[in-house]
Amino acid sequence: MNAMRKKERKEMKANARHILKKHYWLMLVICLMGAFIGAEYAESLSVLSIRSSQSFSDSGAASIHSDATFETASNPVLGGTRGVFSMVVNAVTSGSFIVKFYQTVSGLIGSSSLAMVLLILLGFLVLGFFSFFIQYSYLVAARRVVLEARTYKKIPAQRFLFLIRVKRWAQTAWNMFVLVIFQFLWSLTIIGLFIKRYSYCMVPYILAENPDMKAREVITLSRRMMHGHKWECFKLELSFFPWHILGGLTLGLLDIFYTNPYKATAFGEYYAYIREDAIVKQIPGYENLNDTCLFEKADEAALQKAYGDVISLTGMPEAEEPEYKGLLGFLSHWFGIVLVNSKKETAYELARAQKVKREKWTDVLAGEIYPGRLFPIPRIRKTRRYRHPALCPQLLPSLSDYAVFRLLLHWMGLGGHPAPDIGRRFCQPGSFTWTMAANLRYRGHIDSDYIKAASG
Repeated sequence: MNAMRKKERKEMKANARHILKKHYWLMLVICLMGAFIGAEYAESLSVLSIRSSQSFSDSGAASIHSDATFETASNPVLGGTRGVFSMVVNAVTSGSFIVKFYQTVSGLIGSSSLAMVLLILLGFLVLGFFSFFIQYSYLVAARRVVLEARTYKKIPAQRFLFLIRVKRWAQTAWNMFVLVIFQFLWSLTIIGLFIKRYSYCMVPYILAENPDMKAREVITLSRRMMHGHKWECFKLELSFFPWHILGGLTLGLLDIFYTNPYKATAFGEYYAYIREDAIVKQIPGYENLNDTCLFEKADEAALQKAYGDVISLTGMPEAEEPEYKGLLGFLSHWFGIVLVNSKKETAYELARAQKVKREKWTDVLAGEIYPGRLFPIPRIRKTRRYRHPALCPQLLPSLSDYAVFRLLLHWMGLGGHPAPDIGRRFCQPGSFTWTMAANLRYRGHIDSDYIKAASG
């Protein structure tokens, strides 16, 4: 595939606008969250900083001078303004908490110098954790959501936590740390400061597709993918410059509500273009770009193989809800407490659980949501986390119907089963109460097919 022509760039941006139109609010949230945590687009919030500065100045110069004098006199650690650490701390907090922490540590170890060293080390640890586990990891998660939005109609909110779900959060943070080291070393050279910025710009996208890669692998793959494409990437970025000028004239409002979401979708399209070029050329490492369902919907055969247990439930008749009268009916209807363990009640619970499962995966089978079971990295988190994997809907009756009173009866050994009622307000799937109900409800074993269904 040759270098991108102007016509292709226009088509790419047209596709980006189409995606933005379908997922505008999602893209807006992605960019706002990135701006608020300082991961990207932070300069777009200049309108908020201006208002904050105006509010601060309105409080009066005398009050500011009085507070500053008191802070300097009572703050032996942060009274000065010299040094990077002092500047960072004074920008984040008034320093009262840090001063108390410093005084406590200094009193315990009997050395103010050592306490200062420990305070500085702690500050760098906190800053490093926030930078790489929050800010840089968010860049990867945001790219994942943008790429899914290209292909699918619906994006679940938990997709922002996909690095945690596949247990690659720490590995991704380390990969981004290594990337920052590479960028810093190359920034010491004049040429590297510009070139390597574009050589490594695909790293977050590659990790969004395959977070299982090692740091050197993903950095090298990005460099190979961008070989011969750096100039066109620069021109694509430069094409948004007029929009940023208009954004500056609107104090960042245009950037917040249009330019940033538009730019996010455009570069998502650009990664798809670069990825296709790498696969066609079969550059070394292209086999790591293995999440095909992220760029095209899975065929029916693959879905049937992965979701056969769900498809088999289609067309099953609805079960009739048992009716109770008197006190039993009152407890069942209002509190979700069923004291009668009958065959009819058990059959109803099982049928209801199967219905919940069908409804949960309907959008996946319809091709509107990314099929999680086809993700290249196997999800084993849930299997390891729960010793009683009774979270499978086909074995465990609808746990979302458990009420708090129902759990207390279970714990006291009074038996019974839940009924469809207001109990669903108290126990949602995945919550602590839901998990506790699973352990109470089922103490047997479960085969591998059910484990796969539970972790889907």
